[in-house]
Amino acid sequence: MSRTKFQLIAALSILFVGGVYTAGVTLQPSQAQVSQVLENNRRSQTDSPRNTPAEAVPIREDVKIDRREGTIKSVDGPGNKLVLVLDEDKFELAVELEAKVEIVVARRPVKLGELTVGMRATASFMGTEKKAFQLVAHWPRLDTVVKGTDTAKNVLTVKAEGNNGFEFEVPLPVGADAKIELEGLSVGLGDLAVGSKIEVEFALDKKTVVGVLAEGSKDDLPATVKSVDVANKTLTLSVKVAGLRDDRRVDLSFGLTGDAKCRLVGKDIALADLKPDMPVVARFAADRRTINMLYAAPPIPKEE
Repeated sequence: MSRTKFQLIAALSILFVGGVYTAGVTLQPSQAQVSQVLENNRRSQTDSPRNTPAEAVPIREDVKIDRREGTIKSVDGPGNKLVLVLDEDKFELAVELEAKVEIVVARRPVKLGELTVGMRATASFMGTEKKAFQLVAHWPRLDTVVKGTDTAKNVLTVKAEGNNGFEFEVPLPVGADAKIELEGLSVGLGDLAVGSKIEVEFALDKKTVVGVLAEGSKDDLPATVKSVDVANKTLTLSVKVAGLRDDRRVDLSFGLTGDAKCRLVGKDIALADLKPDMPVVARFAADRRTINMLYAAPPIPKEE
């Protein structure tokens, strides 16, 4: 993501619609222009597949990895196999596992016999091999809304619905190593705002939360830090404009409100602690021009 300095609607049409990228220009967008960037960003996120906290399968560049995802219909521990009802066509696929297969639930190794009918699973096959070398499983994730958090007790309270649409609140214990993300950025339990839509992942025993994916505000803006001016309390962010290649970015400069907060993986930090190339999610004040909350993560290592 990027930000830029003179009139953004005209600037974007000149710089990007025409396919030209101008480096070294920092724009200070107006309220209307920021609104347009945020709207384009929302459309881009809606069109893109949503990230999940599931474990990534290691990939060798010289070997094709075939993944089949579905719901577990049956498990045969002694036979080292299971049956998946595939998402794509509801076909029942008998999956044989390699003798040294890696089976993972909530980033932890488990045995095949611990898996249960109804769990979701992704089987990975190496090249033309007929047996899966890795199986990543999880319970169906819960789509809900945050009703409260208790960081002292590590408890997340969510909305639940009973019969006839009756709503009530349910406290859920959160694991010490739970992976909590806001728009793909690692955050703390206390960073989950009341009313936020979330997707909750449970441990194998279904009693503990091991992952939370939170949707940001409609005005949240993912970006990376370009530079910080502590004296003037301004921040220049690099932003990718929706619909363009990742290397087509613009730099936009924003002021921060007097009470603006910066958070790094669930902890308060000073503006001066922000470093170039840190991925961030910026949240705007009512004027939609100044930032009043910034969530940050450690800088992304540059490729050599």
